[in-house]
Amino acid sequence: MTPQAAREDRDRIDDQASYWVVLASERELNAEELGERDGWRAADPRHERSWQELSRTWDDIASLEGLGDLVPTMAELAVDEAPAVPGSDRRGTVRLGRRQMAWAAIAAVLVAVVTLSLLLRPLAPERYETRLAETRLITLPDGSQVTLAPASTLEVRFADAQRRVALTRGEAFFDVVHDASRPFTVEAGPSRVRVLGTKFDVNFTDQSVRVAVLQGKVEVAHPGRDGGPLRATRLRAGERTEVQFAASASSTAAPGPSREMPAAASRPALPSPAPSPGVWREGRLVYDNVRLADLVSDVNRYYAPGVTMRDPAIGDLRVTAAFKVSEIPAFVSALDGVIPVSAQEAASGAFVLERARP
Repeated sequence: MTPQAAREDRDRIDDQASYWVVLASERELNAEELGERDGWRAADPRHERSWQELSRTWDDIASLEGLGDLVPTMAELAVDEAPAVPGSDRRGTVRLGRRQMAWAAIAAVLVAVVTLSLLLRPLAPERYETRLAETRLITLPDGSQVTLAPASTLEVRFADAQRRVALTRGEAFFDVVHDASRPFTVEAGPSRVRVLGTKFDVNFTDQSVRVAVLQGKVEVAHPGRDGGPLRATRLRAGERTEVQFAASASSTAAPGPSREMPAAASRPALPSPAPSPGVWREGRLVYDNVRLADLVSDVNRYYAPGVTMRDPAIGDLRVTAAFKVSEIPAFVSALDGVIPVSAQEAASGAFVLERARP
């Protein structure tokens, strides 16, 4: 969907929502109308959001200084009680004309107040979440698509002049529609990823943000050392970067000093898999020189029994590996042949990792 088509779609939905709000304010809806309105609301989450927004605004209009007098009252909507002239439809014509004029006035006030309220208050985010081992494809208002990885959370704030989303935990693959007038920004902890139109992956844990580009270009901004000003790194297709920050950092806590970690080649523990951004959408987890802590964080979004590290220091060990989600237990059991750790499996299937003894 093009940006213009998306805007026209939003306008159409708002017009439909305003029709139901105004009609319900004028009189009690009959059973058929109630069924039609409720069916429309349930047909699309965007319908319900628009209806709720316009309903709240309509309820507030009367209390807003200078606007309450603009709303026609029921008395003003009533038709003249004088008898109709025999043989004419004068009374019906007056009723139709006055109701149309009143509806137009109401709609004008409603649109004006909604527009003003949206400009004066922060955008309320739309929140998406996935459960353990669940993935979800999300189509955004501009036609962009996001595949949300398991146990991940995404907040979306769109407006005419901006496209902003926040990945507050987990991983997501973005396929962004190009719109030069509205750059697309992804927030992940202390990092910001800015694009115009591209395909890329963002993985956010409590210790790092990893960005990999499949198509197009992105700019990753992140805090410098010792909390300095933001630094920007530009990535092209096939490139990736890792921003590592203090272990205490999270989406709700201020991060410590961060550092950009290049994806440099190292001695592969397994045959180098040359990971493709977003390959996890196919049920495969592929890593090239990634921190063990980040790999464990990913695995725990798919594997219910869970994997923990008894010694946090081993989290900085680097791993190159590729395995299917269904092979997680077998992979963790074999880690002692890849890096200097030992894996202890409990009866529940949970694993505890610790540094291998000499």
